[in-house]
Amino acid sequence: MRAAFRATRAPDAMAARRRPPRRPLKRAPQGVSLVELLVGMTVGLFLTMGLLVMMAGTSRGFKTQDDFARMQEGGVEALRYIGDSLR
Repeated sequence: MRAAFRATRAPDAMAARRRPPRRPLKRAPQGVSLVELLVGMTVGLFLTMGLLVMMAGTSRGFKTQDDFARMQEGGVEALRYIGDSLR
């Protein structure tokens, strides 16, 4: 019985000892593929658009704040003029 077992196991043992066939080494890809380039450009476009929107919002906020400051200065001068006129 053991002899039969060994006989059936021998080809499998021989197969395990064999080396797998050598495959040619793949070269590392050189450069950037078109898809990677398009994805990178799209991400860059969205980042640039976000930056421009933030800058526009900041500029608009600065203008509004400046207008309120000018109105307040004008109001202070008007009250000062009225106060001086009443004295």
